[in-house]
Amino acid sequence: MAKVVIFEDSIGLAIERYKRLVKDHDVHVFMLIDRKDFDADLSLLIWNGFKETQVYPGILDEEIMDADVYFVDGLEGKCFDLLPRLPKEKTYLVTMNENYEERAVSEGYNVALEREIPGIVSK
Repeated sequence: MAKVVIFEDSIGLAIERYKRLVKDHDVHVFMLIDRKDFDADLSLLIWNGFKETQVYPGILDEEIMDADVYFVDGLEGKCFDLLPRLPKEKTYLVTMNENYEERAVSEGYNVALEREIPGIVSK
């Protein structure tokens, strides 16, 4: 069982990309959304198998928890503020934005396609 930490700003993408991991792995999700939307999103995540105690509204300023692997959404470009806080060798940018992908690769970060996520976690 791997400990997986996810940073996402879309409830739909969080469910689509990571739902299949929650059964076999220790999955923690940081939802980077407006606080007013968090309760509704939390309900949807729980309904889809995510653990309520492992879904968080935003990121704390303190050190981010240790994990086996980190997945970071493009976060409308804010991923580049977050990526330096995470260990490069364990972190994957998962985005549909080609510009973000190119920049991440040029800065030495891993980039993953959605379909590659289960294989990355299984390593």
